[in-house]
Amino acid sequence: MKILFLNDDYPPDARGGAGQVVLNLAKNFKELGHEIHVVTTERNRAEEGINSENGVFVYRLVSSYHERWRAWRGLYNPGI
Repeated sequence: MKILFLNDDYPPDARGGAGQVVLNLAKNFKELGHEIHVVTTERNRAEEGINSENGVFVYRLVSSYHERWRAWRGLYNPGI
């Protein structure tokens, strides 16, 4: 099965528990044989791109915003 996680925070730059939860879920589903993809945001343009971390495909999109605007600028906003 192919599984996609969308989360604004993902390690190593995660600032909250949600990033750790997604990391743990991704690892465990990968161990069960699933194909895992994670789409996350990155504030540093140099870190933007696609890479594989322990068999998990991570897509980092640049999105720089103040935490106050997360509801309008985060991944849950269709414009992003």
